[in-house]
Amino acid sequence: PVPIERVRAGARVMTRKGWRRVERAWQTSPGAPVLRVTTSDGRTITGTGNHLVHANDGWKRLDALTYGDVLTPRPGSAPVSVVSVTDAGTSPVYDLTVEGEHEFFANGVLVHNCTYGLVGIPPPRTRERRPWSPEPGVNLDAVDARRLLAG
Repeated sequence: PVPIERVRAGARVMTRKGWRRVERAWQTSPGAPVLRVTTSDGRTITGTGNHLVHANDGWKRLDALTYGDVLTPRPGSAPVSVVSVTDAGTSPVYDLTVEGEHEFFANGVLVHNCTYGLVGIPPPRTRERRPWSPEPGVNLDAVDARRLLAG
């Protein structure tokens, strides 16, 4: 697994439909409140509360996960369940746009990618001209991007 902050456009990540090219990889915020999900096999996923993960056969916000929710594992892997969801402070958060898919496996668990990144909608303007941070942001501990290939 490769940390998401090291994934670049052109890398390949695993989706439910196989390996797909990363079209865009970016930091969505230099510091956002994040939660840490710990699974039954000890892996962790860290992200913003409104980031979507695939649980119990549907998309669910990270902050809505509860003990026992079953997360969708990478094909060929045993299912894992949520053991805990805890406050993890603040952290830089990142996201990916994946060719043809709205998802990718992060640390072996299926997660959704950002809506703005998916459809190429330009960031909304704010009166205060603060840096824009699309939601949901994600700071995943690792992305299944072992096959980093250029182009």
